[in-house]
Amino acid sequence: MGAVLCRRQAGAAEAILEDVEMARPAATAPRDLLVRIEAASLNPIDRKRRAARPLLDPTGAVLGWSAVGVVEETGTGVRRFVPGQRIWYAGASERPGSFAEFQLVDERIAGRAPTGLAAEQAAAMPLAGLTAAEALYDHLSIDRAGPGHVILINGGGGAVASLAVQLARRNPAVEIIATAGSPQSREWLLHVGADHVVGHRICLWQQVRQLGCPAPRSIISMYTNKRSWESYIAMLQPFGHICLADHPGTLDIGAARAKSLTLHWQAMFTRPAHLGEASCRQGELLAELARLCDERAITPFPVRPAAPLSAASVAAAMDQQQNGGPRPVFVPQSRMN
Repeated sequence: MGAVLCRRQAGAAEAILEDVEMARPAATAPRDLLVRIEAASLNPIDRKRRAARPLLDPTGAVLGWSAVGVVEETGTGVRRFVPGQRIWYAGASERPGSFAEFQLVDERIAGRAPTGLAAEQAAAMPLAGLTAAEALYDHLSIDRAGPGHVILINGGGGAVASLAVQLARRNPAVEIIATAGSPQSREWLLHVGADHVVGHRICLWQQVRQLGCPAPRSIISMYTNKRSWESYIAMLQPFGHICLADHPGTLDIGAARAKSLTLHWQAMFTRPAHLGEASCRQGELLAELARLCDERAITPFPVRPAAPLSAASVAAAMDQQQNGGPRPVFVPQSRMN
């Protein structure tokens, strides 16, 4: 099968992407699904994983952690899916990713794909949707929040923030403040359900205070640095919650003590890596996201026109992704022929 491999040769300044032919995998593990990939999207984690390849990396890795496809084969212990079903998933960080024609994924972390979305739109949602849903429901219990609960979602107009706003909007008691870095992002976030939008490049707590709403009880952060962290501490109510969905540098955690604030880390690959049978929660969340998409209760994040999967197209998209905008999506060339 065709795939895009990321590896770093000895002495190379950075990892490169290569078009390679690999053996088609087989669903030999009991809970595995062999998936024929219809489309896969590029996410910030792919660029980070490329930059983090070890100095000596002859084997390399297949990147890509957000995809939609059709089940081709099932392991002997699979209970939830049969060949021919269309599924979507983010996958597991320790296994080969979705920048290939076929991929193995554990059935517990896959969900039924929505019927109303094209493959290109569907491929852009699993990783971002799971990150938003786990942060909101599993960390912050936003679905059980009562009147007067204000949440700040500091993620600009990105895919995670876009979906987090829409999922939080499912609870009408919650007041949502989002952040944006451009007029286009501000317009988009208001369109998908934010009550207020402030700029993420200037002092957050001063902007939030000027809104006249209650102080936030919860924060989801995709842009955490010293300045935003200090704003979080200043604006949160006592016993509030901060959920970090990024990889910040050194933070003064002790500053949260005076208000008895709770810090949560959101890592989307925690369940596949550590929770075994309990990782089925991701499959449940993906099924719920599919239902909301089919009911048109969620507006998909914009995607770029699908490009044929190749090392050149992935590398070019990684360079362009640093400027934000619609999510890049790739389709295996065998599907485009």
